[in-house]
Amino acid sequence: MEIELTKLNDAKSFLLMLAALGRDAERCLNASREQRRLGWHTLLAAFTAAQGRILPDASLPDYRRWLRVLGNWARKHGIKQPGDLREDMARLAMADLFGQKRSYARVSRFYRRVWSSLGFDSEIWPPAEMSSGEAGEYYRRLSRREIVRVVAELRRRDAASADMVILGYYTGLRLSDVANLELGEIDRSGAFLRIVPNKVRTRKPRPLTIPLAREAKEIVATRMKTSDPNGYLFPSR
Repeated sequence: MEIELTKLNDAKSFLLMLAALGRDAERCLNASREQRRLGWHTLLAAFTAAQGRILPDASLPDYRRWLRVLGNWARKHGIKQPGDLREDMARLAMADLFGQKRSYARVSRFYRRVWSSLGFDSEIWPPAEMSSGEAGEYYRRLSRREIVRVVAELRRRDAASADMVILGYYTGLRLSDVANLELGEIDRSGAFLRIVPNKVRTRKPRPLTIPLAREAKEIVATRMKTSDPNGYLFPSR
């Protein structure tokens, strides 16, 4: 709270200033008490309450796991409560738990969000750019050599899975889209796909026309020869 001394012209102004200081001090003390009561096992519930909304189902398992492993790590290092965590230990925790993993950037942002929501110092968490991998990258693209190895291994086990990976490689489609390819989404010449990807099907349905490379075109042509009463290119999927 800033104190403007030029406005303290009389006893009343001085008393009002003291009262305002007292209210601010009480709020700070109450917030501090609430933080001290927070334990590692109650962190997720407190964060959910602070958000004022239910956390998304898709993210909740990751959030729960990240807070659990952090709590286990902290207790192992003698840090009894979240409010006791300091910058040096927060950075060590990130390095120990996530330093070599692709989720580093996402976890770091999540911890910052939790600490900020609960009134802790969120700056103790290292920025996502400090990841030992490429800054901000969640998923690494497989190299062509790696794709060849994956396909060769799949060929030994399941030809349909190998064909699906090849189609995904040449078209950029998700495997779920490849698995759901219908014969009606393939151009009569077998040279193009005309589909609406699952990702945007219910929100912004926008059909895509995707040309097929030679190897992908051969797979489509071969599989189209197999009749399927349900009209799928990969009926077993």
